[in-house]
Amino acid sequence: MQTDPLEELFLTIKDRQNNPRSDSYTCKLFTKGENTILKKLGEEIVELVMAFKDRNPAEIRAETGDVFYHILVALAYYGIDLKEVYKVLEMRRKG
Repeated sequence: MQTDPLEELFLTIKDRQNNPRSDSYTCKLFTKGENTILKKLGEEIVELVMAFKDRNPAEIRAETGDVFYHILVALAYYGIDLKEVYKVLEMRRKG
């Protein structure tokens, strides 16, 4: 069974968390810790909001990717598996 792109990215992030590499931005975020991870996530969300406000499709796509990435880093940092989030979404969809 093939994983979706978010799951593939999450697995890569988890691998960086468990097998640090000095040339990895993800590893640098984990090393800097909670404040840096959350600050970066907040910054990216603001950038996404501004891209929507500016009605700039290219920026919206790029910033959405950045927000997805930083959310996945935060999930990994706090030990929450992406599949758990998917389960919540599925339960909400079913009502």
